[in-house]
Amino acid sequence: MNTLANRALATAAALGIILASSGTAHATELSPSLSITGDSTMLSLGQPWGATSDSDGKIYVAIRNSGVLVFDGATPGDVAPETLITNLAEDLDNVFDVEIGPTGLIFVTHGNGILVFPADAEGPTAPLREITGFEGYGLEIGVDGTIYVTLNADDGLVDGGSVYVFAADADGEAEPLKVLPGDGDSVDVAVDELGTVYLSNYAESKIDIWTADAESGSEASRVISGAATLLDQPFGIDVTCSTGTIVVGNSETSEILEFPATAAGDVAATVLVSEIGSDGLGIGANGKLIISANAGPSVISYDYEAPCDAGLAETGVDAGPSTLLVAGLFTAGGIALAIRRRNAR
Repeated sequence: MNTLANRALATAAALGIILASSGTAHATELSPSLSITGDSTMLSLGQPWGATSDSDGKIYVAIRNSGVLVFDGATPGDVAPETLITNLAEDLDNVFDVEIGPTGLIFVTHGNGILVFPADAEGPTAPLREITGFEGYGLEIGVDGTIYVTLNADDGLVDGGSVYVFAADADGEAEPLKVLPGDGDSVDVAVDELGTVYLSNYAESKIDIWTADAESGSEASRVISGAATLLDQPFGIDVTCSTGTIVVGNSETSEILEFPATAAGDVAATVLVSEIGSDGLGIGANGKLIISANAGPSVISYDYEAPCDAGLAETGVDAGPSTLLVAGLFTAGGIALAIRRRNAR
């Protein structure tokens, strides 16, 4: 993000001001522009969870108890994935999320922590390293490589639902740099270009937010919640790389919502898409929203511009478009969403 935009957003956040956007408003729902579905896709291997994309536009989808499917991101129809990344040493279980680091490394949360694969991983691959000692769930990699992960509340750990923050080079049973407290109903984590941390809370229908300098164990500095927010069992969360716009998925109402970067309290949401069965979403560079849904299963692409594609009115910053990726799962109580971001790099 442009330095001027950083300063404007940081100042506004400190004052509790929501900046007006001069970008595109999504007054109507988005229409699909591309679909990937069929036996060749291998999407039926298991439940699709987190998703992201890399700088080449390739799509990565975490498939629970299988690994990570990689698609070229451009070919529609009954197309085979380029590869299925798995752990060479042992079968993967409870694969929840996938992220691409700033140098192209592939990070995957699973039942025993986080695996880090080389950027060119194909098929069964030996991870470069593994951060262990917990069951990883939601995942985000900061622009400086810092690792943010939520702990699966079912893991039985005291910190279940909290955010562990690890150094970029963390390995083995590394100690987190800090722990931001969630609870058993906290699910997914997102981090913006300023290092602000966002945590979705499923049962309380809220988003907890910490500034980058928050100390370990500190309470959230602001919270998004209330009737106007339309939050209803939010599952996944992410932020756009251009303007820091907050994007969150409702599992109860099957909607994808967006909020201004400095949103706090009972602020009105914009509905981007409704009736979507998904469990992962990523924001990248080419203006597309890509959903991997358990219905089908399928990967669906939508034309999508970042909400502030013309920049912030107060700063004149050119924000540019971005790509939104979603991976999906229908659940008995609704549709769960887990949102992932990928910056244009």
